[in-house]
Amino acid sequence: MGARVRSAFGWAGIGVTAAAVVFGVWAFTLPPGAPPEGPHEDVRNGVFAVPVALITATVVAVAAGYRMSRPEEPPPRSLVLWSAGAAALAVLCSVPAFPADSFAPTADPTVFGESERTLALWAVLPLVSLGAVLFLAGSARWPERARRYRYGGLAAGVLVVALCAALVGPAARYRPLEHTFLDAAPGAAPEVPTDITRAGWTWRSPESTAVRRVEAGTHGPLVVLDDGLVGLAGETGEVLWTYRRPYSPVLETGVLPDGPERAYVVHAPHPQQEPSAGETEWIRTVLDTATGRVVEEGPFEERESDGPAFSVARFPQHSPSYISEWKEVLTFYDPFGGGEWRLPVGSSDPDRACTADTGGLAVQEGVVLVGAQCTDRDPGAEPRWADLEYGEQRDEMERLGERAVVTGYDLATGELLWRDERPGDPDKAAPILVLGGPARPGTDPVVLTSDVALNVHTGEEVGIVPDHLLFANGGIPDRSAYLRLDTGGAVVMEDPGGSEPVLMHRTSAAGEVVGTTELSQRYEEVARGLPLGEAMVGTQGSDTVLVIDLDGAAGGEPRRIGIDAGPEVGRALVVPVPGAVVAYSRRDSGIGVGVGSVVVNGLVP
Repeated sequence: MGARVRSAFGWAGIGVTAAAVVFGVWAFTLPPGAPPEGPHEDVRNGVFAVPVALITATVVAVAAGYRMSRPEEPPPRSLVLWSAGAAALAVLCSVPAFPADSFAPTADPTVFGESERTLALWAVLPLVSLGAVLFLAGSARWPERARRYRYGGLAAGVLVVALCAALVGPAARYRPLEHTFLDAAPGAAPEVPTDITRAGWTWRSPESTAVRRVEAGTHGPLVVLDDGLVGLAGETGEVLWTYRRPYSPVLETGVLPDGPERAYVVHAPHPQQEPSAGETEWIRTVLDTATGRVVEEGPFEERESDGPAFSVARFPQHSPSYISEWKEVLTFYDPFGGGEWRLPVGSSDPDRACTADTGGLAVQEGVVLVGAQCTDRDPGAEPRWADLEYGEQRDEMERLGERAVVTGYDLATGELLWRDERPGDPDKAAPILVLGGPARPGTDPVVLTSDVALNVHTGEEVGIVPDHLLFANGGIPDRSAYLRLDTGGAVVMEDPGGSEPVLMHRTSAAGEVVGTTELSQRYEEVARGLPLGEAMVGTQGSDTVLVIDLDGAAGGEPRRIGIDAGPEVGRALVVPVPGAVVAYSRRDSGIGVGVGSVVVNGLVP
């Protein structure tokens, strides 16, 4: 190596070291970010890297000062040894000091904490290491005539540090996206099975995220995770596609309410923002549930409201829902830019004097259902209806006469679809609504009150429940008794109490009892379960699925199917999907099952 080249190396080392010190001072001024929660947090926050970098920089500075004062003389042996020791120390400490939990590609998502300052402070150490090595490589004689090599080397060293400083921010904000998809749909979509006999497959969720729920896609289950979605084949459990953002804030994810063909993930485009940030900008990504391909992407506005406000995406098509958190006026909004509408409830109705109960609000298959007790009185007349106490409102209804009213509104637009109105009963409160699970293919769902059963989509009265199976107490129907309600018929559980057997009745579309199964006991799990063809499916504990044949062939004893509960201890849930009925265990509290692997079981015919 020529003397001039050695001079360039030496000055480059000085440039890198000096600029790295300045870079380190700037790094201390950065916000701390979200520190990781893993072991050796002090190491990963740069506390270990900084003193080593300072020691090395000090040695290089002393050595550089000596060399500048005697450029033509060979460096003393002690100087070389000190410089080599400092360089070796910095190089050896760079790897263990690396903040793995602050850099997404190397971090475990469960302990990841974004911190640009942490990465910047650590970057000082390898930069100082590089400066020490370069200085050591050029520590021989520095000819006076190699001045332009000195300046070039010095400028190159500073440029290296500037480049690193420019890359620290993007490196800290980088978030890997896990996205696999199919080129085309995997054949024809399978049907939801009408009977199950065994566990045909299992799928285990990633350890680093939580399972919120399982929904039905077009070709099988859609596993809704805290950080994204996974689409499975219903018949085999094969992973069809994956869309996960394990290192980015994810606000919402699930199947769109207009059907199982599309799903969505709402995530933050700027990874440094957290969901609690008031000015977070969100991006909505819409995917085809058959292939996992992105079909639409755009901004998403998180809505803030002083009163009860419900995203229409909260009410998937296949899942009947009751609304309990209401007061005066409900707001339904489309989080994907479709606007909002308001629904005055009970005494807040400006057009009619009414009362309502929390049990009188429900949503099924895109229809908002409201049960109310009304009377022919101007709500604005003095005293104003809304200002009266509930007892006073009831007195007015008894004096003026009351009407039991059930109304259906379009969930997306608020359009009035239908209204059923009939004479009320002074001994009964406002209508309490009962939903009977997902409707079978080819039928419409039915909503039941203590007096009448109505088609959810049209409001037409349907006589699927005979009078002797209308179980109500004070006008409040027993929700646990009605396991299936659709226009094809009903499944009603009758529990006489005492030593009398529990009966499971099946009715036709005309309300005739076509079969009765006598159960050996009341299976609460089945009462909370799923109607499937001519059977009821429920769960027992976290590792058993019960199947009760409604034709009585098993003598009222359930068939038991063992499932893999995984590490979760809680009640198992069953969800019908194309190709299978999936069962998975979750805790009874909270939205998800907690971070950790969850086993999804596919039950097949």
